[in-house]
Amino acid sequence: NNNYIFLADHIDGIVLDKALSLIPNCKFETLSEGNDNLLDCVIEYCSYEINLSNLFIATKPLCKGNTTVSLENLNYSRIYETQNEDFVSYIQNNLSEVLSILKDGNKDESKENILYILNSPDINNDLKIQYLTGQHNCIDNLDQITTIETYDIAIKAKVAKPTWENVQFYYGHKIT
Repeated sequence: NNNYIFLADHIDGIVLDKALSLIPNCKFETLSEGNDNLLDCVIEYCSYEINLSNLFIATKPLCKGNTTVSLENLNYSRIYETQNEDFVSYIQNNLSEVLSILKDGNKDESKENILYILNSPDINNDLKIQYLTGQHNCIDNLDQITTIETYDIAIKAKVAKPTWENVQFYYGHKIT
């Protein structure tokens, strides 16, 4: 449905309450900035398609003044930091799709979110490696990872701190 921009542009003539009542039954292809009430409702009902532009438009006002959010550096951590339960839950339920379109130009996922991505069973291993490779932050301990297969992913993506404890842990679990 490509009518979000029409709704936003004609909100005065349509009456906000009527426009808001339409949103739960829609899935908008393209969002736009300009009407906070309309956008809040779209985010609450997850009434938008997942694409980079929509994610950016939804994230930007939820970041409460964080001017560093851009199309180029949008990542899961910035989305998570919005602390908007509806938004974050929708993203988590579609995380594979989301990670495949994010650019994350700064490669600055938080340690906690690197761990969340690693431990997520719904994301295929190749996507985890592709998305996480090059991250500036690293998880401190491999023992925070929930499956043996994921140890290899953390090592390949270079998101585990290179410590003797992690080396011992890795080989101790790979051999058994």
